[in-house]
Amino acid sequence: MTVRDQQAMAPTLYSYIVASDTGFAPNPFHGFCTLACCKPKIRTLNGAQEGDYVVGIGPQCLGNPLVYAMRVTQKLTFNEYWNDSQFRAKRPDMSARGIETLGDNIYHWDTDRNEYRQVWSRHSNSDGTENLKNKHHDTKGDDHYVLISNDFIYWGDLNQALPDEFRKLVLKGSNHRSTSNDRYVPAFEKWFKDRRATEDGRMGMPLDWEEDGDTPPCIPHRPRKKC
Repeated sequence: MTVRDQQAMAPTLYSYIVASDTGFAPNPFHGFCTLACCKPKIRTLNGAQEGDYVVGIGPQCLGNPLVYAMRVTQKLTFNEYWNDSQFRAKRPDMSARGIETLGDNIYHWDTDRNEYRQVWSRHSNSDGTENLKNKHHDTKGDDHYVLISNDFIYWGDLNQALPDEFRKLVLKGSNHRSTSNDRYVPAFEKWFKDRRATEDGRMGMPLDWEEDGDTPPCIPHRPRKKC
């Protein structure tokens, strides 16, 4: 079986270290938490499926705080993501400021060039031209997708402590954990659902929010100490 049957199998819990939390990957804005760039191994055809959980944890120098946790509710191709009107706000506007520049809806298939086109974004070169290294890393052919959730909590800079019972979710380096997290799935599901009863969507701002960014009203900014 190439893609796991989520109706017959328990969800998988993916965890990884969010080395740089700028609001781009993950992107917790406009009502959805999306992972469209970075972590390509989690976004493969046989990677995270609808119903699975993805947990992003801050670096050790900050005490490994929880950055976000989401239950995947949709998995789309880049073209599906690009063309879906409900994700139009996720397209970046680099002529603006603040969260509008952080959009991760940046790839669509260019039939004339027979390749993915990368629009001007946080993964482009500083002059707006395509960053081919980032494009290759994000797309890697036709085997990579966009993970989407409307069932998530994004803590960002709120310094949400990782519960002691889930300390084993932390790993070193840029890889991720999945099957080795199986033993923690039942407890994590219960914990996540309990938290979702009082916490919904984006609660804080990105850990690495730029000092000159336009912070939305009523959202306190807690500048991150540099590691």
